[in-house]
Amino acid sequence: MLAHVAGETPEQVTYAVRMSAKEAWVLNEHKVGSEYVLPGTAYVELLLEIGRQQGGRSVIKDLAFLQPFSVQEGETRELQITLKKGNGDNGFIITSKDYADGTWRRHAEGKLCLPSQARKPYDLSALLEAFHTYPKITGVESSGDFITTGARWNNIKELRAGAEECLVAVGLGEAFREEAAHYHYHPALLDNAINIAIRSIDDQLYLPFYYQEIRVYGRIPADIYSVVRRQDRGQGNQTATFDIDILNPAGEVLAEIEGYTIKQVQVHGPAGMYYEKDWMVQESPPSPDVDSETSRETVAVFTGEGEIADRLLEQIRAQYGQVMEISGRKLQSREDYQLLWDRLKAGNVGTIIHLMSLTGREIATEAELHEAGERGFYSLYSLLDSLFVQPSSRDLKLVLVCDEANQVTGEEAVLHPHHGCLLGLGKVAREEFPQVHIRLVDVDGRTPPGRIVNEFSLREAPYQVAYRNGQRYVERLREASLAPDEEHPGIREGGVYVITGGTGGLGLEIGKQMSRMSRVKLHLIGRRELPARENWAEIVAAGAEAQRIRQITAVQEMERNGAEVQIHAADVAGEGQMRSLLERIRSGSGGIRGVIHAAGVAGEGLLVRKSAGQIREVLSAKVTGTWVLDQLTKEDELDFFMMFSSMNTVTGGMGQSDYVAANSYLDLYADWMRKQGRKGITVNWPLWQEVGMAQAYEVDNRQSVFESLTPRQGAAIYAELLQCGRSRIIVGQLKRQLARDTVGQSLMNDYVLSDTLASAFRTRIEHRQEETERQVSDPLPVRILDKDEAELSATEREVAMIWGQVLGVDEIGLSAKFNNMGGNSILAVDLFRRLEAKYGKIVNISDVFTYATIAEMADYLDTRQQQQNGTSAAEPSTLALLQRLANQEISMNEALETYKTKSGGVS
Repeated sequence: MLAHVAGETPEQVTYAVRMSAKEAWVLNEHKVGSEYVLPGTAYVELLLEIGRQQGGRSVIKDLAFLQPFSVQEGETRELQITLKKGNGDNGFIITSKDYADGTWRRHAEGKLCLPSQARKPYDLSALLEAFHTYPKITGVESSGDFITTGARWNNIKELRAGAEECLVAVGLGEAFREEAAHYHYHPALLDNAINIAIRSIDDQLYLPFYYQEIRVYGRIPADIYSVVRRQDRGQGNQTATFDIDILNPAGEVLAEIEGYTIKQVQVHGPAGMYYEKDWMVQESPPSPDVDSETSRETVAVFTGEGEIADRLLEQIRAQYGQVMEISGRKLQSREDYQLLWDRLKAGNVGTIIHLMSLTGREIATEAELHEAGERGFYSLYSLLDSLFVQPSSRDLKLVLVCDEANQVTGEEAVLHPHHGCLLGLGKVAREEFPQVHIRLVDVDGRTPPGRIVNEFSLREAPYQVAYRNGQRYVERLREASLAPDEEHPGIREGGVYVITGGTGGLGLEIGKQMSRMSRVKLHLIGRRELPARENWAEIVAAGAEAQRIRQITAVQEMERNGAEVQIHAADVAGEGQMRSLLERIRSGSGGIRGVIHAAGVAGEGLLVRKSAGQIREVLSAKVTGTWVLDQLTKEDELDFFMMFSSMNTVTGGMGQSDYVAANSYLDLYADWMRKQGRKGITVNWPLWQEVGMAQAYEVDNRQSVFESLTPRQGAAIYAELLQCGRSRIIVGQLKRQLARDTVGQSLMNDYVLSDTLASAFRTRIEHRQEETERQVSDPLPVRILDKDEAELSATEREVAMIWGQVLGVDEIGLSAKFNNMGGNSILAVDLFRRLEAKYGKIVNISDVFTYATIAEMADYLDTRQQQQNGTSAAEPSTLALLQRLANQEISMNEALETYKTKSGGVS
């Protein structure tokens, strides 16, 4: 683990160390979830060695862990420690480069200092006598198997506990005892010596967060004692803080640790990782001039078929001044559509109503699916394609109408997922044709046609609305939780699973994850064959074909994990090929238990620059392929049929019209499958780093609203989704900062956002560059949302300013919680530093989480300042009143009277 000097100037020196799970036991034996994660004690060891080289700096202060350093299987990454040189305290930062986007990630920061005080004395024998012994100690217990450690961590020998503190004996196993001589602090030994504290909290998962000070007096041997005392500061359950002393068997103090804070984390991924769309009733805004305007307007209607289309056309004729009716059957070529524009312009048409998708018929065959595509997606594509060559003269309104595409109420008798292609194309076309105002209205046969036709005239409305039983619905986007569903068995031992796109980046990662979960039989279907197995070793040794090597090594990893893997070449949209292949799979491996449909072709480029042939290729794998796969596996007893869709169907995305259209079909198809009694699941994924579209097309994620996923993260999420029982789920974590143009019209205008999401978007929008570069001396103005500014106390005003600077917001509520406003570990450390600079040592880092709102923090700071000054306030704080009430020092009536007095007599 020894770091080498990577660069040096008179002002600073940078050390670097390259690590992999294969070569570094400190990574290989320490997994958090599915990642190899460097434990916090390894940072301490590296810093102590650097301190030795920098003149005996054996004191570490304000060590904050910001985000973990992790590696994946077979990966080597470099960790850098940059130290600012000087005579006093030397600040340091620990960073690594993210190879996916080229940014630097900050993992830890603090100060490396010279010693300044003598160690304290200890009577170890008295402690051993006074403490009670716990009978069973077998090493560190995992938290729900989320943390797994190797043999070196099996080093806890004995645990004793007193009234206020505990004492643990820790010793390396016989096979590892000689290692102690090579370290200042053996990381596995120290990890258990300090993290025994976690056992005293509760059953939640806690991880290291902050050291106030570590003072080191000598190397630690293979056997040590650790004395742990919890600080009692009335903290909440998100954090806990301890003081720890490390002793040798003779009772000499080898190290003193003050203010070691651990923080509770969520085992199942970060908050806000999952989202869902549903529908809520919302009446349309009033439009008093609709009748008079429409009675004079000329509209063009692409006519449909069936009862709904006929009723709507009749209503359109009644409400609009003139109606130009167009039969789509007469438009067969690009020339036909271009000639149509002459008629539209001659008639001064400002609104086109597209009813062609309405037929009154169900889709029962692949031929009918293709016909529906021609009436819906391709007719709109041809219309927009021909519009591009027309001279721009005026804005145009285009209303797309479909029937029961979405599951809105759950009471729909039938669903029509094929409308998803029309829906998706229109969503993106708005961005590529800004002069065309495009909307989609999803209707049923039980809503009066007058209500629907009135919708066509609205100027301001979301892209998509739905009418069911006479009521108007809009989409809502909100957070979702994943509750396990016992009816979903997940992955079965010996189960047969088909993965389309199986030799692509995502398919291979999913295959590896499934092989880790159980001994399975995997059938990977790709468009091209892999080389014969007897040539694999030669291909890998040559190292020239990177993509082939990734495929080969991934399959080999699956097989090492115990999976049986077969690879097949087939076109997933070819019904004959797929029927024959699936029959061979069943006869050779057994009945198919699950399908993962990850095949897909990226749709790249503006709509007007794509040929119909390119577009058909994009739609083929996801639309026709899904239909074919579902039809051919209807008789299999599938535990799941999982379809990989994209976050772009939620957010839109210029240049992705056909891709969004294809994936929108998948979004709707899962609900349709569930109505048929089959277990369809559609997952809207954000970008995966280094695999799939990101790797093949070098997709830039900087313009996305959501963070990209590492392959390990994506694979672990996939495993969790199998158990949730949902038909649709959106995966993604919002970026901490967002540009206004990144959010776009889709998210801000097309959905009703949950309160938490709306707040998250507001707080993440980037401020102008000059505002973000302001110094602390010139703070950002912060508008308080829930209290008149004149009524703010001085402390509330100051804390609000600090919050605004840390979170990058210009408006905030006194009752808003730090975590809900986008606060994370990195921002928590920044907030603590600023509060400490303003108020001194009365602030502890755990207070950021305990007093999680501006009001609570300001109240707490006022109380602490009064205690520090030795004064009792004439008007006690609300926090102090609540504490006295909890301690039964005063009655409820006394507390209420005191509060009334404090608040000016307002009850």
